[in-house]
Amino acid sequence: MANKRNWLDEHIRGIYVKHQRFPIDYPPPAKQKATLSFKVPVPEAMVKVAFYIKSPQGAKNIAHYIAHGSEGMEKDARVYDDERRLIQTEKLNETIDAYQMKQRRKNGNLMVHLIVSFPKRMKVGEEEGYRFVERYMEPFAKKGYRYLYAVHTRQSATHGHILLQMSNGRERLKFKKPQLQMLRQHQVEVAKEFGWEMQATRFQDRDFSLTQMIVPRKRKTIRYKQRRKLEEIAQKNGISLQRSF
Repeated sequence: MANKRNWLDEHIRGIYVKHQRFPIDYPPPAKQKATLSFKVPVPEAMVKVAFYIKSPQGAKNIAHYIAHGSEGMEKDARVYDDERRLIQTEKLNETIDAYQMKQRRKNGNLMVHLIVSFPKRMKVGEEEGYRFVERYMEPFAKKGYRYLYAVHTRQSATHGHILLQMSNGRERLKFKKPQLQMLRQHQVEVAKEFGWEMQATRFQDRDFSLTQMIVPRKRKTIRYKQRRKLEEIAQKNGISLQRSF
C-alpha cells in the first residue's frame, strides 16, 4: 500500500506533495529548552503576512502604498520586480495589469503582502536591505512567481515590503505555520551571506531574558480581532490601511 501511495503522489497528484510545492525547503527547527539568561539574545528573524489581496485593484493600492503611501515617507521608495527592473511609480498599475490575475474561485487570494524585518540594532541600511530582499526572493523567481518589492528605512526597523503573486500558473502558494517558519529560516540563511547573525527559533523555544521577558499569549486580544476585521473590510472594498512596522 505504501508503494501505491508514493506512486500516486509522484505520477497523479504531482504538485500535491507539500515539500515540492513551496520554493524553499528547510527541516522543522529542533526543539529547545527555554533558559533564563543575561546575555544579549541573537536577533530573531521576522517574516509575516501583512495582507492577502483578492483583486487587481487591491494589489495596485498596496503597490502604491509601499512606493509612496506609507506614513512618514519623505520620498518615493524604489520598487523593483522579479526581474530586478526598477518600476516607475506611474507604471505600477500597468505592471499589475500585465500579471493578468483572475480569481479562480470565490474569495480567492491573488497576491500576498509579506514583510521581512530587521531589528534596529542590526543597523541594516537601505542598499543592504534591497540586496537582501533581491537575494531572499530568488527561489520564488526561479519558480516563476511574479512579485514587486521595496525597502523602508524611515521607521524604527529596516524592513522589506514584498507583493507576491500566489500562483505561478502551475503551483499555488500557501502560508501556514510550516511555510512561515521556513521563510524565517530562509532569512537566517540569507543573512549569513551578508555576515549577519540571526536565529529562527519557535516562539515557545526562545530564550527568556530578565531585561526582555517574553510571555506567550494564549489567545488573541479583542483589539487584535477588531483590527483583523477592519482589515478584511478594507480589503473587500479595495482600501489599503496604513500600518507601522
